[in-house]
Amino acid sequence: MKKMILSVAALAAVATTTNAQSVRFGVKGGANFSNSMLENKTSGVTSPFGVGGYAGGLVEFSFKKPSDKFKLQLEANYDFYNLRTKATVNNATVVSINRFHSISVPLEAKYFITPSFSVFAGPTFNFNLASNTNLKTGSTQGDRTETSDYLNPFQIGGVVGANYYIVKGFFVEARYNYIAPRPYDRVFGVNDLGATNNIQVGIGYKFDRSK
Repeated sequence: MKKMILSVAALAAVATTTNAQSVRFGVKGGANFSNSMLENKTSGVTSPFGVGGYAGGLVEFSFKKPSDKFKLQLEANYDFYNLRTKATVNNATVVSINRFHSISVPLEAKYFITPSFSVFAGPTFNFNLASNTNLKTGSTQGDRTETSDYLNPFQIGGVVGANYYIVKGFFVEARYNYIAPRPYDRVFGVNDLGATNNIQVGIGYKFDRSK
């Protein structure tokens, strides 16, 4: 199934590049705020938002002329996620911090409502690289690194968002990502992580001056 999805995405990217009349490149980065949709919620277990970051590049395709309202955008981003869970165990607060690194490849359809403001949506393909789990119990803290044996190597999701050009070339963006299935193949301690909610807020620059 994963190979089929990746093959379709690759064909779509090739077809997009072939048919595009205008291609523009850009870079971007910012902060992300993530939490987990816990699979088995029990009393006292929560998943507050944790702060991470992202940075990457983009390619924007126009199919008639640069001023088209409808465009496609392909991205490649490095993402750092900081998923947290909190629970009360034997009258003690246990906090588990799951940090993992991934490469995401969103393919987005963009619509420019005005020349400066656009909305977009599309699928994302996420390749997880490595993770670290930090467990805190009261004043005692223990660290351990989880290998790819337990980190799901591939996840798929969807993204919706908007960006606004504040000055020629520079833009700000906000987006919501839903990423599934759960990041780990098994449960660690108080963790029962499910699909991931991810909100990104950042700034970028598109090298071509036209919008």
